[in-house]
Amino acid sequence: MSTIWFTSDWHFGHYKDFIWKARGFSNIDEHDEALIENYNALVKPQDTVYFLGDIARKDNDNGVTCVNRLNGRILWVYGNHDTPSRIELFLKSCPNLESLGYAHMLLIGKQRVFLSHYPSITTNHDDYKKEFPMMAFFGHTHQTTNFYTDSPLIYHVGVDSHGCRPVSLDEIMADIQRRKLG
Repeated sequence: MSTIWFTSDWHFGHYKDFIWKARGFSNIDEHDEALIENYNALVKPQDTVYFLGDIARKDNDNGVTCVNRLNGRILWVYGNHDTPSRIELFLKSCPNLESLGYAHMLLIGKQRVFLSHYPSITTNHDDYKKEFPMMAFFGHTHQTTNFYTDSPLIYHVGVDSHGCRPVSLDEIMADIQRRKLG
């Protein structure tokens, strides 16, 4: 049985310490290895991962090596550090990676989910009371909390709020349900 996962903001090879130091690492090599290890401990080869942007920074060769070590089918929504030349290189060099462009609408049963690197308001705040309100999953902000502006419909999937790991669809839906009830 396969699992659906979400994550963002790997920033493999990022040369600035505000990324890896804030995540508890002493250097970028330690950071990259931990993200790969944490990811592969959860994601199995048959799983699908929606990656919501910022794959690498500066060292593209290292980034390609890192992505090629990851399990699963990775569906990539581009982020602000995913330049056209980086996109072309990664799609050509990483057989487990597929493009979804700059945003994507996902339908899970009757549930619509807008996927973007950026937090997006996709519906009215009180629509969470409806049976299947439009939700938005995002990265970019590097926040350590799961919800944007306290909305139960705008969910942060980035590694910064999930212990440097991807988060499963089941866990996201449970978090959202708890937030709606709380």
